[in-house]
Amino acid sequence: GVVGVLMYGKEKYAENNWKLVPGFRIRYFNAAMRHLWDSLSQDFDPETGFHHYAHAVCCLLFSMSNDMEGTQFPYSTLRTAMEKGRRIREERNSKKTTR
Repeated sequence: GVVGVLMYGKEKYAENNWKLVPGFRIRYFNAAMRHLWDSLSQDFDPETGFHHYAHAVCCLLFSMSNDMEGTQFPYSTLRTAMEKGRRIREERNSKKTTR
């Protein structure tokens, strides 16, 4: 469930990327709500295979943690994480096109 979603995200995104989301409160709220709405028509997220509720819980935990810690990273850390995330997405997309 929730641990599976966290492990999936660990492989997909840059380390601590969840702390660097601009406008995290509304972004994670919207993501949690999308998963809750999606759960009405399907139990499991088609991309990950994990239950939509597990995704929603992760979104809410990330938002709460950022809110409680007042997480703020310097721009250089944000830029580095975003660049790593971009490279990961590009690699993933190139693997999809070679299949």
